[in-house]
Amino acid sequence: MNKEKDSYVVELISFKIYISKADNNIEDIVYTENNTSLTKREWDKETTSKLIFELISSRISSEQIITDMTQEIADLDEQIKELKGENDKDVTEPK
Repeated sequence: MNKEKDSYVVELISFKIYISKADNNIEDIVYTENNTSLTKREWDKETTSKLIFELISSRISSEQIITDMTQEIADLDEQIKELKGENDKDVTEPK
């Protein structure tokens, strides 16, 4: 089985999470610094803690990106409304 072909891959800073395309379950998590695997029980507490920290950090970063994008969209919507209002004022009725 080819992990890259048969799985979705979520890449963190030091880990790759392989998720099965067939059933959407986690197949494996690999620590990329030394190519060790969670499913083969090759990790110590430090590596497991590092994974948890990266997952939390990734979630916080993702939420901040979404917040920033949402604000940017709201700002653009406001600019569009303002431009539409200006265009309405410039239009004159034909005589």
